[in-house]
Amino acid sequence: MNGRAKVKPLADSIGAKKYPFENYWANNSIWLAEGIAKRAGVLAKVKKRGMDGLLKVKSVALAVGANLSLMYSHHLENRAPASGDSRDVLHAIVASTADVFVTNDHRLQLVLSRVPVNGFEVMSLQEFLRSLPTWI
Repeated sequence: MNGRAKVKPLADSIGAKKYPFENYWANNSIWLAEGIAKRAGVLAKVKKRGMDGLLKVKSVALAVGANLSLMYSHHLENRAPASGDSRDVLHAIVASTADVFVTNDHRLQLVLSRVPVNGFEVMSLQEFLRSLPTWI
């Protein structure tokens, strides 16, 4: 039995209303950040400095957050995985260098907007254009 088949009945019984993303983030962000650090070969160094500090790095927080938010949407919001999900995560990581990520992909907006990253905002093109000063 695959992992989704095991998790799905439990996730359906819990539901997103009883298990908000903030709790999901708190319970899962550290282990996922550790996995990323391990794959990069820097886990021992990061653990010496503290895992919480790693999650304050915008690109790491978005890498962790985009992955967790996608998993959350699949498991707790019954969103079917899409072929572009992995590319969306890559776009989020690259976008971490900016303050604003502009996309008209509503599912991606939802996924990224709930990730708790200071100095990062997700909006549609229309919202972005409305936010510009009128003198531009």
